[in-house]
Amino acid sequence: MSINLSTFWAGWDVISGNTQATDQYGFWKGIVMTTGQVLNNQYDFFKYHNTTRYQWYKNLETTYPEVYDEYTFYKNTNDPNIFDMRTFYQYGAQYLAPSVPVTPTATPTQTVTPNPTVTPTQTQTGTPNPTATPTQTQTGTPNPTPTPTTTNTPTVTETPTNTPSVTNTPTQTQTGTPNPTATQTQTGTPNPTVTPTQTQTGTPNPTVTPTQTQTGTPNPTATPTQTQTQTGTPNPTATPTQTKTGTPNPTTTPTLTPTPTIAPGTTEARAYLSAVVSAGGTVSSPMSAATITMFNSIWTNGFNTGMFYMYPFIGGTAASHKFNGLNPVDTNGAYRLTFNGGWTHSSSGATPNGTNAYANTYFTPNSAATLTLSAGTMGFYSGTDSAASNTSSMGSKSNLSDGWAFYPQSASRTMSSFAWENSLGAATTLSIINSLGGLSFSRSGSTAVQYYRRGTFVESVLRNSVAKSPQPIYLGALNNNGTDTQYSTYSHQFTYAHTGLTPTQISTLETIIQTYQTSLGRNVY
Repeated sequence: MSINLSTFWAGWDVISGNTQATDQYGFWKGIVMTTGQVLNNQYDFFKYHNTTRYQWYKNLETTYPEVYDEYTFYKNTNDPNIFDMRTFYQYGAQYLAPSVPVTPTATPTQTVTPNPTVTPTQTQTGTPNPTATPTQTQTGTPNPTPTPTTTNTPTVTETPTNTPSVTNTPTQTQTGTPNPTATQTQTGTPNPTVTPTQTQTGTPNPTVTPTQTQTGTPNPTATPTQTQTQTGTPNPTATPTQTKTGTPNPTTTPTLTPTPTIAPGTTEARAYLSAVVSAGGTVSSPMSAATITMFNSIWTNGFNTGMFYMYPFIGGTAASHKFNGLNPVDTNGAYRLTFNGGWTHSSSGATPNGTNAYANTYFTPNSAATLTLSAGTMGFYSGTDSAASNTSSMGSKSNLSDGWAFYPQSASRTMSSFAWENSLGAATTLSIINSLGGLSFSRSGSTAVQYYRRGTFVESVLRNSVAKSPQPIYLGALNNNGTDTQYSTYSHQFTYAHTGLTPTQISTLETIIQTYQTSLGRNVY
């Protein structure tokens, strides 16, 4: 299976890094680990994991059977641009830290491209003149007029001469036409001429006489001949040949470079994990990987749209538990929690003492335009059970009929709430076994409220909505017009508020949260 680089580094405690790096040195320098350690080079990374470079790549075979060394690692990532060490460091840094997902863009690449035009080149034929031209054969005498020479020879001796003959030599000329054709070029001697030959005669005084010897002719008479040299083409045709040249004007060819899409929620998960670690929280590799997976699931299902806040409560400290996963910034406007009174913070979440503990979310329902009187969902994953009645796990209200608060145990283990009203009204007639796991309530119109336990519908109760609370929501208690009261001891392991979820969506979200708690080793069912 391919190595998914979007989640791979989080599994090795990497929180962030230099996403602009394009070489090996820049890739490793500045990587931030979950412990807060900042690496200077790759050897710091292997030292952090108490291994060697060779052994680290070798051990990947346990998870990825096709990877058994460094080079098979490069060849088995999910990024099509990466296939060796050079391309890994050129394209791989984008997966180190939060970044805006990259979409494929047309990247101009400067290429020297042969012009799609045919460059005509003149192919010289075998004759100086491209037409059949009558040529006078040069005789052996200085004057071009053939002059018979009297020789003192008893007999006419036919002297064989090596006369170049016209040879049709087919040559393949590569042309620039789409279908290369072989052009027959008839080559030969410029003019088949009678070569003056010095013939040693049998006379007493051997005289070297230029003799015009015509091959195959009994009388050595030099006769002017008309020699037609047939060229390969009747007309001088410039034979187009494909010439590979550096184009005078280099053409910029847009090349679409595919870039793997980072899974939805990955960027936000890394930002949240970075904030948790920077605040002193402890995040292990499995926790980091599980958190990214949980974010991916929430974003893929679209639950982040409409959520006002969600608190995953990881890191084990008040400083790390305070962050809103949707916007992990340390400000009131980002709905960062402020803990008051006695809270216990651990890897299992945040637990109020039930006497004076509460946490301010700074979220006021009536300021949220998308939160209507006909909808609204509030829920949390409880790590502890409590049978105490009329204790609020979270909520707020003023002195008007505008409360939004949740009571997992109203009385005799029945569930109740304020749902845009000022009275707890009728609770569920059905009781629940305990208050462990996912608990939530949701408006299903302006006249009814539905209750859920572990993602399963419990009961719908008729309740009319009136107004939205102007007071910020508290966790661990009720904010009664600015005063904390009705303290509870429910442990918060994941808490959220949403504009309104359907029964199917509540069930799906509970499955995501339960899977997350199981991955962290703190699930209660």
